[in-house]
Amino acid sequence: MFIFNLNKKESKMNEDRIKGQWKQLAGKIKERYGIAHDEARKQVKKFHDSL
Repeated sequence: MFIFNLNKKESKMNEDRIKGQWKQLAGKIKERYGIAHDEARKQVKKFHDSL
């Protein structure tokens, strides 16, 4: 069993770090998805233009 001896200030700092890291990860995922989505949309547009 783990026993954590953190005071409120340390606990809040850890919580803030975790939230910040989560936001960074979510932003990276959205950025990659957005880029992939935008490229796919451009390819579809090129295909339609070529018809």
